[in-house]
Amino acid sequence: MTAKFDWYTASIPTKPQWVIDCLTSDFEFSEPLPATPKQGYERAVKISRGETTLATVMWGGNTGSNVYASASGGDAPAFSAVIRREFPGHGLIRADVALDFDEEGAWESLSGLAIATADKFGLKVDHHGDFHRQQNGRTINIGSRTSAAYKRLYEKGKQLKLEDHPHWVR
Repeated sequence: MTAKFDWYTASIPTKPQWVIDCLTSDFEFSEPLPATPKQGYERAVKISRGETTLATVMWGGNTGSNVYASASGGDAPAFSAVIRREFPGHGLIRADVALDFDEEGAWESLSGLAIATADKFGLKVDHHGDFHRQQNGRTINIGSRTSAAYKRLYEKGKQLKLEDHPHWVR
């Protein structure tokens, strides 16, 4: 089991073009394409390879002088490696770390640990999903999305409907 970034967002004190150039040179066969800016930014590009968006870069507007850059899912580990290597002084805005377990009993062990942690520290607990029949996947959220630490445990194999990985928990 290896921890990996599943989402990485950085605030980078540099010029937008330098971030774009670093990402396109590291992501083979990629190109920057215009994108719709969000969150008060004036300009945005997506670093794309064909139809796939690998990362998003935004800047300008009432957001300060830093460049906002983000990637999620399978592209987040490579993206975070580029950002951490090329811009060691960046500010971390969001980092989701994923740990995958794929063995019988993983849900029972990990959900018990999650609930015990919540009880020990008085954290909020939210249950979502199929806790009755346990066929369509379950999710437990510990803490608040607005706090510094937030934990989500869910049945990834059931979410993706992977019959050959019914015990995959993230």
